[in-house]
Amino acid sequence: MVASAVGIGKNGKRQRVSEVLVELAGDGTGFLRLGQVVAALGDRGYGLLIFILSLPNVLPIYIPGLSAVFGVPLALIALQMMLGLPRPWLPQALLRRPLRRQEFAGMTRRILPWLARLERALKPRLPILTSPWAERAIGLFALMLAIMLALPIPFTGIPLGAALALMGIGLLERDGFVLMAGVAAGVLAVAYSGLATLAAWEAVVAFLNWLIG
Repeated sequence: MVASAVGIGKNGKRQRVSEVLVELAGDGTGFLRLGQVVAALGDRGYGLLIFILSLPNVLPIYIPGLSAVFGVPLALIALQMMLGLPRPWLPQALLRRPLRRQEFAGMTRRILPWLARLERALKPRLPILTSPWAERAIGLFALMLAIMLALPIPFTGIPLGAALALMGIGLLERDGFVLMAGVAAGVLAVAYSGLATLAAWEAVVAFLNWLIG
């Protein structure tokens, strides 16, 4: 039922992201499959999928392997966006992956307050940044961020996820200003991830030298 209803309100107008998330969360019982989300999105598939899949990394929680679980499908989606495919495609194994609706509902409740504030400022602007060729360039950058997100680099999930979330909602609402903010956040996240990787490598080398010496 969700797959046929999400995205269009009762008045026939496109729903806001917050409304889509609430409808997908439902009453918090049962399971939600990624395929249901993809089937419901239509031409908003790329933006909303990037936004939804990046959200778990934005929340200040640490679950081992979380970044890889969401980073891999994010990379696949970004690659297709870069190639200019009209709508996203994911393997059946990923589409059938279940997610407890209770967990999705909890994530939605935590994200709604700041999302509602952001939505009040969202509007279509700077259309050159949401043109087909610009979206391909955004797809290339999102692919790089998603690959970095999937790598086991400590403490980088939140900045990378936040940048991807901003890019996703910018694409979704055709807001070039928010999209530009997401790209800027992504550049900062890449720099931070590079420093974190260097620090982790130096810590490993120092530990090995301590063991040997």
